[in-house]
Amino acid sequence: MAGRDNWYSKNYIDFLFLGKHGDSLLVNGIAQARWGQYQEAVNGLIYPVEHCITKPQQTMWEYISTEPRFSLYRDALLICDSLYNSVWMNMGIMTLLQSSESLAQFTLYAPNNNAFIKNGFHNADDILNYCLRSWPLPPGDYDENMYYQQPVTAIDSILFAHGVEVYIASQLNGDARIGPVYFSNDLADNAQQLSGLMLLKGQLYGSPPVYISLDFISNNGQPGVKRHAANTPYTGLKNKDIRVLNGVIHEVDDLFKWPN
Repeated sequence: MAGRDNWYSKNYIDFLFLGKHGDSLLVNGIAQARWGQYQEAVNGLIYPVEHCITKPQQTMWEYISTEPRFSLYRDALLICDSLYNSVWMNMGIMTLLQSSESLAQFTLYAPNNNAFIKNGFHNADDILNYCLRSWPLPPGDYDENMYYQQPVTAIDSILFAHGVEVYIASQLNGDARIGPVYFSNDLADNAQQLSGLMLLKGQLYGSPPVYISLDFISNNGQPGVKRHAANTPYTGLKNKDIRVLNGVIHEVDDLFKWPN
């Protein structure tokens, strides 16, 4: 992976994610064989696969940057990063999307341009003006539970719910590199268990608990998603199970905003 910023100095390991959905065996969210239809061997089982399994070639950031339908999402991320850098803050989000050997793989719910437009963001200026409503940020402080809370821009409070709230939980110790990676079958089959799931306990006088800030539902075996505890409709996945070097991307057609 020479030339890739913030990437692994060690060899990249391509993990395969196995699952069962209905009567199918899935690999990386794709049905490959009938569940239970295998050939027994003396040292295990052999499942035939129906599709070639290829190694991902891009990080989340590279994928977002090269797909025109995510241009407003890219702009939002860059605008926030620029604002934080202007006051010597590093929220770590760009590092998470670009990946690093110290970060686990995770799940990103990437909002497409239609998601921004339907919520009133037609261009980068609209996004910047929305961010400036909350700028400059007040200093961080401890909440009533004595967890340290760092204020973020107005648009970041929306974008965090798309998966990047896991930044703290994605930092690893040791050699493990797998974090909260959930394919569409996981979201549908384990909707209740994954909704608002705590990923990391908080530490007094330190970081607060880290949760998946989304709720999930299964609609005839297909996942729906919305902001956790918000009284808003569920939205489906526009495109799902996009495998990248540092996890999986699901494209969504809405922003996970709190209702006004």
